[in-house]
Amino acid sequence: MFTPSCRWLFVLVALTFATACRPYRLPSPTAPPQPKAATNTGDNGGVAPVTALKGQRNSYDKNGLLKKKKYERRRLKRKVGQRMLFGHPLPFQ
Repeated sequence: MFTPSCRWLFVLVALTFATACRPYRLPSPTAPPQPKAATNTGDNGGVAPVTALKGQRNSYDKNGLLKKKKYERRRLKRKVGQRMLFGHPLPFQ
C-alpha cells in the first residue's frame, strides 16, 4: 500500500507530532515557601509580646515613579542635538 519512502515519511511525521504533544501537567499543589514566623515564647519559656511585621515601604521620586532600577530605565530622556539613525543624521529635529 505504502512505498518505502512514503512509509519513512509517515514515521518521521508521526514521531514529530508524538514528541511535540506533551501531556499537560498540573502545577505542584504545595504553595510557595513562606518566611518562618517567630515563635511566641520568650527565653525563659514565658509568652513574649507579639510584634507586628513591618511591610516594605515604597519610595517615589518627584515624577511619581517608583524608585527602582526597572522603573528608572522607563523615564523620559530629553533628546539633545540632531537625531541619528544608523549613524546618519535625520533631516528633522
